[in-house]
This record gives sequence, structure tokens and C-alpha cells, in this order.
Amino acid sequence: MKTRILLVLIILLGFFPITKSQAAETRPISVLMNGNDVQFENPTIVEDGSVLVPMRGIFEEVGATVRWFAETQTVEVQLGGIKLTYTIGEVVVYKNNSEFRLETPGRIVNGTTLLPVRFLAEAIGAEVGWNEDARTVTIVFSVKRNILVEQVMDGLYLTIRYNDGAEKGEADTVRLAGIAPIHNGQEATAYIRSLLQDDPKVSMEIRGERDRNKHLHAAVYLEDGAFLNAKLVEEGYAEISLDLQNDGLKNQFALLQNAASQNNVGNWAKHETSLPPSIRKMHITTTNVVVVTDEGTLWTWGQFYERPTLILEDVVEAKVDSDAGIALKKDGTVWVWGFNNAALWGTGEQKYETTVIPRQVEGLRDIASVEMAHSGVFAVGRDGRVFAWGSNYNGKLGQAYKLNEIIYKKPYQTSWADVRSASPGFDFTVVLKKDGTVWQTQPTSSELKHLGTLNDIVAVSNNNNFAVALQSDGTVWTWGVKSVFGIGNADNPEPLRVEGLANILQVDVGHDHALAVDRDGNLFAWGSNEYGQLGSLEIGYSSTKPFKVPHLGSVKAVEAGNRQSLILKQEGTLWGVGANAHYILSTDTLRDRYESNVLYQKQLTQIKLNLPAS
Repeated sequence: MKTRILLVLIILLGFFPITKSQAAETRPISVLMNGNDVQFENPTIVEDGSVLVPMRGIFEEVGATVRWFAETQTVEVQLGGIKLTYTIGEVVVYKNNSEFRLETPGRIVNGTTLLPVRFLAEAIGAEVGWNEDARTVTIVFSVKRNILVEQVMDGLYLTIRYNDGAEKGEADTVRLAGIAPIHNGQEATAYIRSLLQDDPKVSMEIRGERDRNKHLHAAVYLEDGAFLNAKLVEEGYAEISLDLQNDGLKNQFALLQNAASQNNVGNWAKHETSLPPSIRKMHITTTNVVVVTDEGTLWTWGQFYERPTLILEDVVEAKVDSDAGIALKKDGTVWVWGFNNAALWGTGEQKYETTVIPRQVEGLRDIASVEMAHSGVFAVGRDGRVFAWGSNYNGKLGQAYKLNEIIYKKPYQTSWADVRSASPGFDFTVVLKKDGTVWQTQPTSSELKHLGTLNDIVAVSNNNNFAVALQSDGTVWTWGVKSVFGIGNADNPEPLRVEGLANILQVDVGHDHALAVDRDGNLFAWGSNEYGQLGSLEIGYSSTKPFKVPHLGSVKAVEAGNRQSLILKQEGTLWGVGANAHYILSTDTLRDRYESNVLYQKQLTQIKLNLPAS
């Protein structure tokens, strides 16, 4: 059986002196790698005045490959162009063709290999620190590269081309590490462009590995050596990011930000806009928000952008999924951004790749509406034809479900005709036809099922495993599996009327809650309220019947996300409540009492967009 070897870092007495009293301390020692808490199978210990910390996880954290040769008791580490070779018990480590002498030889204790921190820092350029009071080892790792900046984008992104290394000549997209725009980022973009106008050749230090969106986080240095990220904070164009704190730059930027904000430098002198933007459309999901203004500008924030960022113009409608977004332009063309791992780009390829710049879906013209949810995508033509692509799980794209043919990589025309809208959920898709009839996909057939009890329907909404329909007379109907929405806890395979709702103008459903607005601007809500997504804490954790949400004033429109809600008031202000991943609703947030990684905002809070005046 192959022995699992954990590389362990010894913090030498000469590197971080530890007194006898400190060595006797029994509190556990923690390790932060680029600001991120690293967990190990074996605990850290203090031995003979030295701190011993398991290191395999740290080598792998920076992208190194670790190999163990039991016959020769040798460890081999490969990191980019660096190859480290060490044999247990020796005082020499080989870095490529050079020798490094160790003050303390490595050894194996209980199947764990120990190596000194001084060697690690010198070999791969990691900065190592010791916080005595917190009993914490801090390790900051970066790789500096020479690059050419080809484009500066809103949201503090750069498209670059490598000037050295194995990737020389290749293009990439990087995000400026540790910072976020103060407002919408347009001023920061203009400022960066002015700095790079004469010489776009700069260098960057990579902070850790690629993030979930496949982007590197970069500390960028101008030709004169100035640290661009810090300069943006100092000049009042950026602030410390809440979402990128693992980049390990928070402490370095704290004094700069305090000085800039107190002295009203740059954007700190620009107060929040008093007039709200004129929002035409909006949508929200777990990690993303999008709004479209009356002027046709599309702004989004969340997973890809920390602040509202303009990414497209001449837009009439936009929707977001957990990892992607879709927009419909006035000319009837369709545009997408985000991940392509479910073939949402519609190119015919399914790849683990991402783009923050919208790209057009080829072959689609004269489209009237778009929908995207649970990796299923629909584009409805002005003539009532429907094009679908993405995930066909449970047959929701209108094809019989086959386990080996789940993903449709390019838009194809369905057999459906005279369609007004298509609303995909997790289990099925609801199709509303122009004659007011409602239809539903089936797992084992490409034929739609007619829901005969529904007629004169003007709108439908579908999300997880239940749906709602709005009738022309203002009544609301619901159906689905194990639904608690409006009609109790029974299974509801066929639509039933939601009692207590009348004169409704809009209805929308989330993962496990629903919202409805009547002609007088009253908001009604039902379903789960675990994160406050119903807009009021007065009703507890859930409601099986619709209730009027108090203290709101007049509501113009609503959007139900997975476990959050957007509320647009009549005077134009935008409000949010519920799950708050990536701080999409508010910088003030709480953590879920069950899952420490779930952020939420339980109080209804105004979302201050601070968009530029039209």
C-alpha cells in the first residue's frame, strides 16, 4: 500500500525564534496561505523551539506536483520551471542544478516528511511570517511575470499577453488582486488606461491559483515599479475587496484606503447618486444579479463583478444562472457570458472555460425573449418558434431524456410553435403559448403535455420543481412536486388555484418561495423564509399561504432568486433580501447557522447601484 507522505515545514529557531515559554504554549497553530486557512490531516506542533507545519497541502495549493520515491526516501517537487529534489536525512536540497544547504536536515516522523521554511521561502519565493499572539504562520506566494496589457475592462479586469515563460505569446484574462471598484468601475478603467497609454508593458505577481472563474488574481507593477493595485486604492478609484480577501493584500491596503476615504480622494468625493436608475428588467439567482435600464444598458454584479458593471448596451432583456448570463438585444440577437461547461455558449463545444465579456450566439435572429435556468437555455422567436440548448436533464429541452445525451451543444429548433415564453426549471419546462394555453415537458417523450385546467394565462414562472401561472383575471395557479406553495404541503401534479390572491399583475417563483404583486402595488409572499427571502421576519421560517408583506410601500416589480428576492419599488429604488453570496445584496451580511459558507442578509436592504446618469 502506497504510504501517504505529508511534506512538513519546520520554522527554524533562527528564522522565527520561539522561547521556552512559547514552546510550552498548548494552543493550536494555524496556517494562512495567501490569507486562506489551510487545513491539514496532522496538527501543527512545536518541537525544540521550532514550529512544525504539514506542507503537502501548501505545495499543492500553489500548483506544485509532489512525488515520493520510497526506495530512495526522496521527495520531488515540480512547480513550473522549478524542480526541487531532496533525500531524507541529507543537508543538501537540489533546486534544478543548484545546491541549497539546510540548517536542519529533513526527517520523517510518523510517516511525515519535515522540511525547513527557510528553504521553502528561498526556493519558490514564498514570504513566511509568524504571528506570535495569534500563533499563526502566514505564507504569501506569488509568481512575477512580464506581460503586455491589451485591454482594460470595467470591473478591474485586464486582458494580457505573456512576454516570457512557457506561456510566452499566449493571451489570458486576469483580475486585479485584492481590490474592487468603489462604485461602478468606469472611472477606475479610464484611470488605468491613462497610466498604460504610453507603455502597456508591465509585470505582475500571481496571487495563488486560478479562482473558480478560471481567472488569475494579479498584483500589477508599472514600468516605474509603482504597484498599480495600491495606486488605485491610494487615488480613490478602488477599495479593499470583500470577495478577494484571500489574495492577502487587505492589511497592505488598509492605511491607504483610510487616508483616501477620510480625505475624499477620487471617487470617495462622489456621493451616492440621489436618483435611482430607471430599471426596465431585472433578474437574480444564487450568485449573480442583472438589471437592464430604460436606456438599454445592462449592468451585472456578483460572481464575476463585485460592483455593478456595464457589460452590454442596446439590451431589452437579460437573465442569469448560477454560472452564466444571457441577454437579448434590440436587434433580436442573443448574447451570453460566463461558463461554457454546459455548452451555454451555443458554439457546439462543451468546455470548462469562461468569459466575462458577452459573446453572440451565432445563428439566432429575430428573437423576442430568452430564458436561462438550471443550465437549460431557450430563445423564443418573434414568430413563436423556440430554440433550445444546454442541459436536457429530465427532458426539459423537449427531447426524450437520455443519460448519455444530456447536453445539447448548439441551439436547435424545437417542434413547438406559436410560443410566447418558455420557463425552464430543474425537473421540467413550462411552455406558454400565444393562445393562453400552458404546456409542460415530459421526461420520456418529446411531446408536450397540455395542462388543460389552465386557460387565458398571461405569464408563467418555473424554478426548482414547482411552477405558477397568472391568469388574465388576476388569479394565480400553482403545481409541482412536494410543494408548500400556496396550497399546503400536498403533492400537486395538476394546477390548483392559490387562495387569497386576486388582481395580481406579476408572479415569480424562486427555489422554494414565491412572490406576487397586485394592481395596488402590494407584495404577497409564501414558501420558505429561512433567509428572510419573503421580505419580512414577522411570519417566521415559512408560510404555506400567501401573506401581504408589511412596511413596503408600493411595489412595481419583483424577482425571486434561489433563496433571495429583488424588489423594485414604484419610486424606482431597488431592494434585496435573502442569501447574499458575493455580497450581491449588501456588504452587511450574516453567516448561515448551519453552513458557515452561506452568507445572507435577513433584513430588507436597499441596493445602491450608483450608476452614471443617462
